[in-house]
Formats: sequence, C-alpha cells, structure tokens
Amino acid sequence: MAKAPGSGFFTLNPRRKPTNLLLEPAIQLKLPLYLVILTLSFAALLAVHSWVTYGRIFEVAIQETQHPEYFRRVVEAQSSDFLVPLAALAVGYVIAVFVICIAYAHRLVGPMVPFRRHIEALKNGDYASRIHLRDGDAFRDIAGDLNELAGILERREKEAPGEA
Repeated sequence: MAKAPGSGFFTLNPRRKPTNLLLEPAIQLKLPLYLVILTLSFAALLAVHSWVTYGRIFEVAIQETQHPEYFRRVVEAQSSDFLVPLAALAVGYVIAVFVICIAYAHRLVGPMVPFRRHIEALKNGDYASRIHLRDGDAFRDIAGDLNELAGILERREKEAPGEA
C-alpha cells in the first residue's frame, strides 16, 4: 500500500478535515472519561487516606512540640505550597489523558469513514475504488483485503462486462 504524503501520527490526510477529529464522540470520549473517573477515584481514596494518616501524625507532633503555633503555621504553609503544583499537575494530567485517548481512538474509529465510502462505492458498482489509510491507522490488513477484493471484482467486471 502506498504511503500518503505527509502522513504521520498527528498529520491529517488532505481528504480528511480537522472537524473529523471527533468522528464518533460517544465512542471517542468514553475512554478518556473512564480513565479520568478512575484516576479521580484513586486520587480521592489516596487523599482521604493521606489526610487521616498525616492528620494523626500532625496531632501527635503538635502535642510534643514546644512551639505548637509555629509548627502549625509551617505545616499550613507547606500544605499550600504542595497543593498548588499538585492541582496544576492534575489539570495537565486530565488534558493529556483526553488528548492521547482521542488521538488513539481516532486511529481506531477514523478508518470507519474510508471503509464506509469504499463499501458504498462497491455497492454502486465502482470497483476501482480503494481504501487509503494513514500510517498507524487500525485495520490496515482488512483494508488491504478489501482493496484486493475490489481488484478481483474489477477484473471480473472487465472480463465479463454484461454479467455483473
């Protein structure tokens, strides 16, 4: 199968529009949503566990120190210095999950558009139609098989033009 010019992981085939990035939103958005929900659930459980554990340690440390108010201010300052970068990392993580999942889901769902066009062309008797997928798209072997089938049908039509 010939490689389309400019085909790479994040480049678009000239026949495909950027608006097609979300071909099947119900399918393409499920995976990132599931991953984000799972991650947030894990993070919430970890936060609750950490809050309880460090809260107990903090209470013991407050009771044992000579300067409880100073110790409390230091811990509060460290906590706020920790939470801001953590929140930024969490937002970055969610964005990265969505981008990666949509990109990979597009590689799985994207080939359905050329498959549908090809099948419609075959149904209309256009046996010269071929499927052209990008590098990295799923189902390249099936596309090759369908192209081979179209070639066989095209040859049969040329050999017996009135019998199709």
